[in-house]
This record gives sequence, structure tokens and C-alpha cells, in this order.
Amino acid sequence: MQDKAIVEFKQEGPITVGRILTASVLDARNVDQFVEELLDYVKGHPGIHLVLDFGRVTYFSSAVLGGLVRALKAVATDNGSMRLCGLAPMIRELFEITNLDKAFIIEKDVKTALTRFERSLQVTAEDEAWQKSRKGRES
Repeated sequence: MQDKAIVEFKQEGPITVGRILTASVLDARNVDQFVEELLDYVKGHPGIHLVLDFGRVTYFSSAVLGGLVRALKAVATDNGSMRLCGLAPMIRELFEITNLDKAFIIEKDVKTALTRFERSLQVTAEDEAWQKSRKGRES
């Protein structure tokens, strides 16, 4: 494992932004490090709402896709959610070819991702509150 982190995590209100700091995630060593950093962080933060920012990444190995799917499953298992943003056209195409664009919510950039994600969390909270109050009236 390298000394330098590949992902930097920062809290933005209820959402954590994970910025990938390297331009490419290609060789087996940094793919493994990326996946390990991501999964360790996710497992240490149950219920996380995570945006992964690929804005600096110009290319990554298809092996990264497996790690992202594992992270998505880990996040969902702990009642969290995850979105991606800032995908270069070539990387976005990889998601489309593999149909993973159906599994992930992909936004244009961090600002858009945060705005839409926060609104989604608000709507979910409002819906849960409404469902709870409705059940209370039915009892």
C-alpha cells in the first residue's frame, strides 16, 4: 500500500464527499488501495450518504467497477446511499457499456450531486415522517 491516500473524505452536511485524488486508478496495487480505502471508510460509517467525486480521474481500470459495486452493496446494507459524480466521458461510457449506470446515480459534478442528494434525503425524511404519522392515526 502506498503512503499517500487515493481518496480524501470530507463531510458536507449530511453527505460525505470522497474525492479521488489521483488521475488514474490503473495498476493492481492502486486499484486494491482504492477499494480498501473506500470499503474501510464505508464500513466505519454505517448509514453513510456518500458522493464519490471522480472529477480528477481521467482513466481507471475496469477492476475499479467491482470495487464500486462492493462499496454500493456495503453502503446499502447499512441503510446508507451512494452516488457518483464527475465521470470523464470515457469512464461514463464504461458504466453505460456494463449497464452499471442503472445501478448508480451519476451526477455531472459535486455541486449538482450535493444539491440533488440533499433534496432526496429531505424527501425521504418527509415521506418517512408522513408514513409514521399516518400509522399513528390508524392505530
